[in-house]
Amino acid sequence: MTLLSEASFLVTPNGYKEDKLYAAIPTNGNGDMTVTRATTATRVNEAGLIELVPYNLLLRSQEFDNAAWTKTATTIDATKVTAPDGSVTAQRLVPTAVTTRHFIGQPATFVSGTAYTLSVYAKADGYRYLRVGFASAAFAILGRAASFDLQTGDAGVVQSGITTSIVNAGNGWFRCSITATANASVTNTSNGAAFNSQPVDNALSATFTGDGTSGAQLWGAQLNEGSSALTYQKTVDRLDIPRIDYTGGGCPSILLEPQRTNLLLRSQELDNGIWTKPNTTISANAITAPDGTLTADKLVPNASLSAFKEIWQNVSTTTGQPYTFSIFAKAGEYTYLQLIGNGTGFGNFVFNVDLSTGLETFYDASSSTVNSRGIINYGNGWHKVFISVNAISTSSNRLAPQVIPAEDSTRGVTWTSDGTSGFYLWGAQVEAGAYPTSYIPTTTASVTRLKDECTNGGNADLFNDSEGVLFLDVEIPNNSSEVKQTSLNNGTTSEAVKILQLNGTTFRFEVVMSSGTNFSQDITVSPYQRNKLALQYKANDYKIFVNGVKQTVTQRSTLPTGLDRFNFNRGFSTTDDFSGKVNQLMIFNEALSDSELQTLTTL
Repeated sequence: MTLLSEASFLVTPNGYKEDKLYAAIPTNGNGDMTVTRATTATRVNEAGLIELVPYNLLLRSQEFDNAAWTKTATTIDATKVTAPDGSVTAQRLVPTAVTTRHFIGQPATFVSGTAYTLSVYAKADGYRYLRVGFASAAFAILGRAASFDLQTGDAGVVQSGITTSIVNAGNGWFRCSITATANASVTNTSNGAAFNSQPVDNALSATFTGDGTSGAQLWGAQLNEGSSALTYQKTVDRLDIPRIDYTGGGCPSILLEPQRTNLLLRSQELDNGIWTKPNTTISANAITAPDGTLTADKLVPNASLSAFKEIWQNVSTTTGQPYTFSIFAKAGEYTYLQLIGNGTGFGNFVFNVDLSTGLETFYDASSSTVNSRGIINYGNGWHKVFISVNAISTSSNRLAPQVIPAEDSTRGVTWTSDGTSGFYLWGAQVEAGAYPTSYIPTTTASVTRLKDECTNGGNADLFNDSEGVLFLDVEIPNNSSEVKQTSLNNGTTSEAVKILQLNGTTFRFEVVMSSGTNFSQDITVSPYQRNKLALQYKANDYKIFVNGVKQTVTQRSTLPTGLDRFNFNRGFSTTDDFSGKVNQLMIFNEALSDSELQTLTTL
């Protein structure tokens, strides 16, 4: 029997849906955790690409009768029918008996240079054809559309500028999709993604006289970035899907992060006028970006003997507040990237990296207070370069990337470029905080990603008040000063088993009891690395193991009572939320031997 099979509660980067992270043990749902974030976010997917979570950009993807869908001369039959997955969740779309354009749709936001794929499952039910279209000036004045034959499984009329796909899903169902690349950035487009059933093969006008009874069955609408339809992802409000993150490749982690705001505008449109470009030019959409879209730009220094070959935009800062600047960069003809800040706002620091090797090549803090810095490999030649610096003034300041000719160049070096060579940039971000978090895309305004909360896993039947072990396999961001708590508790301040991080190098192992003296011990660990931590509670048999090493502890005879839930926070309130990467969480309802705890926690 393995230690894994002895756990009463196990959470890994496993199954999930909107609002829910499934426990691997138990499998009956009693251990499942509630997830809230209330905003979209990004993650690195299995293919190593940055993607939105959720990637389905449509709301209420199976609820066409919901107000999220605009209905123009079209009704949705409230009676559900059998969907492609066998559930009775599909609905009938019926054009009304008038001569006009008939369709249902949702608003959508499109970014210039990005490919989008719109898809839906459809089945003929009186009418033979289904029109799928982008009704948005992001693609053309009249949009882009195609008409699909739901009897033969063929694409009928297809407008220029789009590609189509129709896949037989069985039992008369087809998944119909169209793909097009936006040639303009358009936000809050009315009915940007639209569908309609029609009796004739006419993709352009969608105008005909309906009979009020004929139509089509629909299920599983999706709008996603990219040149193909991704695996269908059901959405309701789109806001609370857990992030299973594959940064660095290999096994994934559960990604939990604090609230952050990207203060930069047009974060992946560096050619936009919001960016100041002294002695440089930007070639837009020059290469495939870390999200797989053709949206990365090329920075080319002008052929002149000038200093500061850079791009930047100002952000408002507060004295003493840490700010982290990050940007994705890839070597071109030039390989050396330098991050700098204006001297009045952040001091005269320089941070140089070699994009060809992914190594830091030079660093000088000068008068700046630097919290963290680094370069992270994202594959395919792309690196995320970041630095966190404390602001030294409350004003409008800037952090900027610039091209330098050699690894030991000082700030603002003057040199002559050839006017054609450069390197590639994408996904710029400035956030208030001492370390970088996941990328937050922006267009015309700053964007806030709210914190991840993961709570209320398990129940009283899974946990033992008399003895047990709390085990965590986690990675904490470097130089993170926020207190981060994990807690097996009873929903109050008085009874809990906790492992919490106090700062970048210290974990606290704590058992809180109203019946006796609390157990508390601090252990120092190496920052920004994976740590396996175990806390055993049992009368006169408390144990702590950190990365395979048993720690000396002070024993207690008292124990907590009423343990009935696990939270990635304090347990009785949504404060001190854990942030970082969770590789594994296990709780055992009995004590373990030293050899078992050593095996469990060895890296």
